[in-house]
Amino acid sequence: MVFPGFPQIKLWPDMLASLEDDPDKLPRFNPSLEKRAWPAAYRFPLMLLSPKRIYVLDEGNAVEILPLGPHDALAELICHTYGAMGVGSSTHLLECTSIVNKVTVCRLGRQKSLSQLPQVARLIEEDLARSTEPVGLSNG
Repeated sequence: MVFPGFPQIKLWPDMLASLEDDPDKLPRFNPSLEKRAWPAAYRFPLMLLSPKRIYVLDEGNAVEILPLGPHDALAELICHTYGAMGVGSSTHLLECTSIVNKVTVCRLGRQKSLSQLPQVARLIEEDLARSTEPVGLSNG
């Protein structure tokens, strides 16, 4: 079970413009960056969730989803988690290991291009539809 993050997405002005939103109307995430805080509270879950998959974003030439082995999955989770998990602590390592043993972690390859967004979304939806239950990587 995981807690949802904050109901906001950090976006660059060009991304906001592609969403037909005015970056100047949104607060900066950090005063020294142009990145803006875009509210994402619509249908935001407030309770614990049981994830089916974790997707690690990666640049690539093809839009593809590749399951990671346990060691790579653990390394990615450790690298991409922060905050309440106490990064660097033994508790953090144990929590990440527990997640890897219960949830499939995949690498989501895609180009950094908004034009691919519909294809990426469709691929994720198809992947999730094929997985009716979380599959532990250590179980096969």
